[in-house]
Amino acid sequence: MSKQRRTFRVAERIQSVIANQLLRLSDPRFFLVTITHVVVSRDLKTAKVYWVVSGDKGRISEVKGAFESAQGMIRGNIAKEIGMRVAPELRFFYDDTLDTQEAVNEIFERMRIESDE
Repeated sequence: MSKQRRTFRVAERIQSVIANQLLRLSDPRFFLVTITHVVVSRDLKTAKVYWVVSGDKGRISEVKGAFESAQGMIRGNIAKEIGMRVAPELRFFYDDTLDTQEAVNEIFERMRIESDE
């Protein structure tokens, strides 16, 4: 049980560190990017970082490239901030949960309109 708690705490801390870094970075590609959650493996060797971006859907690939180019710097800062000897390998993923929710809501709305007719 304590291993799960530690993994969860490390994930929360990584999310916080990355979010703070994005605020300080001068790269305009990170503008309006939010880290939604982080999932760390049980052995603390990898971390999946999920993010969303506000605005144009075309920015998704732009932000993905920005994360790829800044990955080493972000990982190094995580190691310093958290105090880990070796920071987890970071993998960045676009969080499409809100897009899926929006699509489901549109389907329900169409069904409601069709049933009213």
